[in-house]
Amino acid sequence: MNTVIQQITENQEPKIKHVDAEEQNLYKSGLLLLSTFIKEDFLDLPLLPENIRTNPTDGLFYNLPFYHDESLYQNGRSQDLLVVYQIQEGVLECPLRIEFELLNKSPVNYVIRIFDQSGERTAKYNLVERRNGTNYSNYKELLDMTLSEIVAHFA
Repeated sequence: MNTVIQQITENQEPKIKHVDAEEQNLYKSGLLLLSTFIKEDFLDLPLLPENIRTNPTDGLFYNLPFYHDESLYQNGRSQDLLVVYQIQEGVLECPLRIEFELLNKSPVNYVIRIFDQSGERTAKYNLVERRNGTNYSNYKELLDMTLSEIVAHFA
């Protein structure tokens, strides 16, 4: 269980103020669900600095778009929960992202996916899926890794 994400979700205001209440609830619910499945030290990368465009620093960084970005990107009905950025020689790339999709409100069914965007083609993995009241994971080993270990796993 990751208390850092739980504390951010419970105590921090989103950076974007014009998101309606239902959409805010989806982001918060997705992050809280993610936090229950990952380990406490999952966020072992530094947070993407706000001045990264004017002062690029090489390395791996993460952010939670709902709390740290000034705009949100949406793929259909899913919400990007976490994005990993890699900066090398001033070039910004996104090798990995985690999204949440509420498949059904009643009964509650959802999926939390990891997208490996490090290669030629993006690969999608269902990290956790809830169907008919039961949680499933075909990639339990990823739930026991830190964020940097997951990035290295897919590299």
